[in-house]
Amino acid sequence: MAKQVSTAAVLSGDRVGFGVGVGWCKEEFAATGQDFHTRGRRLDEMLPRLRELWSGAQVELPGLPPLSMSPVPAAPIPIYVGGDSEAALRRAARAGDGWIGNRIYTEEQIDVVLADLRRYLKEYGRPEDALEIVAPLAVLPDAATYRRFADKGITATMAAPWWLSPGEPKVATMERFAEEVISKM
Repeated sequence: MAKQVSTAAVLSGDRVGFGVGVGWCKEEFAATGQDFHTRGRRLDEMLPRLRELWSGAQVELPGLPPLSMSPVPAAPIPIYVGGDSEAALRRAARAGDGWIGNRIYTEEQIDVVLADLRRYLKEYGRPEDALEIVAPLAVLPDAATYRRFADKGITATMAAPWWLSPGEPKVATMERFAEEVISKM
């Protein structure tokens, strides 16, 4: 996986970001013979190793001969940590270049998450603006909304029109979104 991400970064001219999360489905871990309860610790151990490999340095991992990768990206690959549990927010603040929300957030919900992230960043001695913030928002997008959220420190968002219209068929939702939002931009 480290080599695949590195190759994608090289081929794209360093336009790759890498998103990680520990997962929530115990059955997936059981199916692969992995311990569900140590997934966070394993991810914490992997992140610095990925950065080492992506730098081109020779890395020693238990049970493997020393290894390195080539070619390597010209710029560091940003790691975006996903999730909104305390552990995920702490991981993002401690080891991430960005945070990605894993559900859609109302303005009140994202304010709580942002406050927690800022508190953890401070705890780990990092500046408030150390993270890119990718937050899926439970609002119809418009320029004023984007400005308001940018002022809060959100640097990117994700949108899927059907998130805001549960029960409405996806095609109808996308058509309505195109007519009501996109055509006015």
